[in-house]
Amino acid sequence: MGQLLKARLLNLFLGHIAVELIIDNLLITTGRLKVESFYDQLKSCDNTVIEEFLKFAGLKDTTRFFRFFEGFKKDGYLHSYSETEQIAYALKRICMRVWDSPFTPLHESRITETVIAYRQLLLPEFMSIFDEIEGKLLAR
Repeated sequence: MGQLLKARLLNLFLGHIAVELIIDNLLITTGRLKVESFYDQLKSCDNTVIEEFLKFAGLKDTTRFFRFFEGFKKDGYLHSYSETEQIAYALKRICMRVWDSPFTPLHESRITETVIAYRQLLLPEFMSIFDEIEGKLLAR
């Protein structure tokens, strides 16, 4: 695979994850998502039901998923997503699962600037995607 293609795929991957994190940030900072309530609901999930679903979906060994799931609930990452500047850090941590040093300090700074600008762009209309999905679900 050529370097240019790899770079484009990385940009698409990071862009997708960044948009998800920005939407989390917007949901939290506009009060549409209460982080403690979210984690309380996750903690109340029945792991047996989750395991049945994962196995039905074709995942034979659920050990790795549940190790991640328990860590996700324990660490409470969503709390940090209320700070826009933490989104670049979250992207870096995700990339560090694959690369030792994915970003330079300059990269992180530029990512933060881009995230802040994109957040401002999304802010007025970001709930429209949820309204559209809800409308389609209710129409069924």
